[in-house]
Amino acid sequence: MALVEDQTERRSRDWRFTLHLIWKNPLMVVGLAVVCLLFLMAIFAPLISPHDPFKINPPQRLKPPSTTHLLGTDVAGRDIFSRIVYGARITLQIGITVIVLALLIGYIFGIMAGFFGGAVDELFMRITDIFMSFPYLILAMGLTVALGPSIQNAMLAMAVVWWPTYARLVRGEVLKLRGRAFIYASKGLGATNLFIILRHIFPNSWMPVVVQSSLDFGRVIMYAASLSFIGLGAQPPTPEWGAMISDGRAFLEQAWWYPTFPGLAIMVTILGFNLMGDGLRDILDPRLRR
Repeated sequence: MALVEDQTERRSRDWRFTLHLIWKNPLMVVGLAVVCLLFLMAIFAPLISPHDPFKINPPQRLKPPSTTHLLGTDVAGRDIFSRIVYGARITLQIGITVIVLALLIGYIFGIMAGFFGGAVDELFMRITDIFMSFPYLILAMGLTVALGPSIQNAMLAMAVVWWPTYARLVRGEVLKLRGRAFIYASKGLGATNLFIILRHIFPNSWMPVVVQSSLDFGRVIMYAASLSFIGLGAQPPTPEWGAMISDGRAFLEQAWWYPTFPGLAIMVTILGFNLMGDGLRDILDPRLRR
């Protein structure tokens, strides 16, 4: 009973210390605030948006910001603020889907290569090197063109591009773990490789992966917007921020708000995830937690 109480108190102390470290890092607080705001926009988009983001209203085309249209309207008379709010849903969908798929593939390759070593390691890492030899955006563009322009194909292409980063990161963590005494002890007790991977390797290798994925989230958003900007990602009339910038660039001189506000939304979102990722890296650093 006392042991359970000690463990509960230890967890409570760790959480309080973590919250203290977050509060001491104002930039991380700003990043968390931006990320939380993005999620709230995505969840409550129908309640926040004052207008239908898909409704075409030609008499209201290219109207400047006003009390009726907070951020102005686009060439079809649609409310830009409403489209940016709904675009938060698409942004989060892209980021979460790409990161989860890349983590799944990267973890499989990284654990297999690091844990078994030898020929398995050589084979998996050479496959990883092939993918890493191409610039991320160029490879994503090529795969999207081959699959066909759409937001689903763009997400799949970016996941294929991103997994090698996690494969190498996980492999490095597994190489450090597989020589530890508790791994040899588990093998000595007759534990299977699957049990060791699930019980020991995976729980002890997630920390740097979480930090890297939080930093990568902003880059994924930027690459997705880039693909949409050149017509390979989200297709009209989807309210995706990169596609909105592409539509508005031709009207920059007469309607500066058209491409500017979606661009600011991308910038603030990427900044928020980067600040949060930097803060997580500092907080999860064992040397700092001592």
